[in-house]
Amino acid sequence: MRHRLDETPVFRAFKKQQAINHMQQREERPVVKVVREQWRSILLIMILRFAESVPFFLATVFAVSWATTQLGIASLTILYIVMITCLLAYPMHMLFGIVSDRHGCRQVYIFGALFVAAMAFPFFWLLESRSLILMIVGYVLLINIGHNSLNAVQPSFFAGLFHPPVRYSGSSIGAQLGAVVAGGFTPFIAKALSAAYDNSWTLVAGYVVLTALASAFAAKIAPETVLPHSP
Repeated sequence: MRHRLDETPVFRAFKKQQAINHMQQREERPVVKVVREQWRSILLIMILRFAESVPFFLATVFAVSWATTQLGIASLTILYIVMITCLLAYPMHMLFGIVSDRHGCRQVYIFGALFVAAMAFPFFWLLESRSLILMIVGYVLLINIGHNSLNAVQPSFFAGLFHPPVRYSGSSIGAQLGAVVAGGFTPFIAKALSAAYDNSWTLVAGYVVLTALASAFAAKIAPETVLPHSP
């Protein structure tokens, strides 16, 4: 698939400029270069990933265990709901990609982060209802609108925060570090917060709100990396 895709105009222009300038000398290692020169963009991406990673790991890891032990819901029921959101993720990613083409990646990202913050408490309210329909609604809203709107625009949004020669290295470092910090620790943090408050979800939802707002602020101060296209 990748073999058949054309390079972006920015990258083609960069390679052309390299040829014109006869840049035959060995380039500095891109990882070293991007960490030294654009560490702020790496840090920005790490913060941006919180709104996307936290709700995903919360809904697919912590909530599965918590709903089973605290609400008595069969784990298979929650897993089926998660499977539904995974199937819906395909069309939702395409939808938010189209929206970002019209309104810009940054605007979509701000919307997604704020939506996650707004859904943190309602998600658990719907889960506590123990109603299959309401639980599906909660998961679809949090994951297929909140998470998917963020995940859909990350590749183009993140890559544009770096100069062309280090674009791949920079976006990859920021995204993977952000996934570890924001997502990897979420189930443990959620478990600790729940245990500290009599196995309640209140502090967990508060954590989701705070991290999502941090991502919204990061998106607000980030430059628009992909200009919207006219319909």
